[in-house]
Amino acid sequence: GKDLPFDHLRVLAGEYKCGPNLWLEELGGKFRDTCMEYFYAAWQLVTDVMSALALALAFALEGECFDNFCLDKILLQDDVGGLQVQNERPGEWIDVVPTPGAFVVNMGNTMMRWTNHHFNYTSGTHRALSFSGKERCSVPFFSNGNPAKVIATLPMCKVRKDTRGRPYGPRDKEETYDPVVLGEYLQEQYNTSYKI
Repeated sequence: GKDLPFDHLRVLAGEYKCGPNLWLEELGGKFRDTCMEYFYAAWQLVTDVMSALALALAFALEGECFDNFCLDKILLQDDVGGLQVQNERPGEWIDVVPTPGAFVVNMGNTMMRWTNHHFNYTSGTHRALSFSGKERCSVPFFSNGNPAKVIATLPMCKVRKDTRGRPYGPRDKEETYDPVVLGEYLQEQYNTSYKI
């Protein structure tokens, strides 16, 4: 994430998942610089993807994408493969074949909640297996949005889309989601995922 010093206002305020990065001295400054260069390039990619999604949602994007949107994750894979996503209707596992120069995009539960399942933006159940016997390397970039912002179902998504034909994947709620502070929602998601 952003490398914020201990005396930064966001860190002092105790903002969700905010602070200085931890770097191994043995790896040197070039490693740190390369990681931060990748971070800002991935940040720009997420901003571009979210801008395109905003157009698809017919939503006027104001300010930074991260003030309102949550993409969840982009993933850079090596050529080994092994990533699979579950088809939510029959439950079968589908290989995500690595494509040179391409990223995998996982929309995440926040987008699902924000769009009220309206555009099938759901968090894909996924797993990583190694069938080749080779080591697998992937570089995830998580972009969870501004934790202080309240997320609520978008006005054009208030009417629930019928998703009953989908026995796998995240469970649907029958009613529109209540507004929630993003940081609190993300913490709830982590607690559920890790059984905290």
